[in-house]
Amino acid sequence: MSLEMMTLEEPPLLSDEKQTILGFLADQQQVFFNKLVHADGSVLSDRDLNCRVKPSSLTLKSLIAHLWWVEDYWREERVQGRDKMPQWSHLDFTQDADAEFHWALEQDTESLVTGLLESCKKTHELLSTRNWDDKILAAEGEIVNIRWVAVHLVEEWARHLGHADFLREAIDGSVGDERQ
Repeated sequence: MSLEMMTLEEPPLLSDEKQTILGFLADQQQVFFNKLVHADGSVLSDRDLNCRVKPSSLTLKSLIAHLWWVEDYWREERVQGRDKMPQWSHLDFTQDADAEFHWALEQDTESLVTGLLESCKKTHELLSTRNWDDKILAAEGEIVNIRWVAVHLVEEWARHLGHADFLREAIDGSVGDERQ
């Protein structure tokens, strides 16, 4: 499988709130995807993608699935009020809060990466067109607006990009975001 190394662009310096936040979200996503590939565009091996740094059970592969689930959950279930996406409907989160992490280890890397890329595009399209003052029902019955969802997605990606930084460094010593 080949995944092009993404050209990283700084988020806009002078823009409105929506474009600034979406710019930071896209930046976090691009850096994460670049953590999955070598400079020549080849995706890390399954062995590398399943590398753990003890005592954590996190792997790059499990992070791909988790971030895919996060994108789908907030876009489909929360913002649009739809049922679980088919790839997640069989997972029982009441029995295993980290079900998507564990499910990922049995999945084909290419389908995980493709699923995450497609999900990111759909989320970006939705967030670009929605009114950020619109309110939705979040988990636990809380009311939040779309703005909160967008900032929460930046938080999720930034947190897990930090995990990906450590994992990638443990794999081959690569550090940074390759922004030159």
